[in-house]
Amino acid sequence: MKITLLVNKDIASCIALNRLVPALVEHQLTIGLSAFVGNVENLHPGLQTLKFFEQDLFNELLFPLIDGCHPAPSVELKTFEALGHLAGTKIQEFNAINTGTDLEKFKESSPDLVISIRYGVILKDVVIEIPKYGVL
Repeated sequence: MKITLLVNKDIASCIALNRLVPALVEHQLTIGLSAFVGNVENLHPGLQTLKFFEQDLFNELLFPLIDGCHPAPSVELKTFEALGHLAGTKIQEFNAINTGTDLEKFKESSPDLVISIRYGVILKDVVIEIPKYGVL
């Protein structure tokens, strides 16, 4: 089955993918990330701190260091890049999945099922109608 996993590019979503991808490796997977949730301009200082700990710390500091290790460390929890490798796919960013090139890339993956976890974009009918078995 062709399954598309749509997740936010944050640590909680990465942990969820670490549980799902190994269980779904017999399927053809596409993994799409949203880089943010909502408007990241002019964030309240408390939300900036939260964003740092949920996203920036891992995506900008830790994951590049881990992904740069050769040989790759054998760890229980993998980075987005390592999960893409395990799934046999390249991780893609879908920040505007309802229109334009992101919508076209999504259509090309022709998913049978979409699993959305903490994904930062509200899916419109044009996306929801594509997967044969719907969106979870």
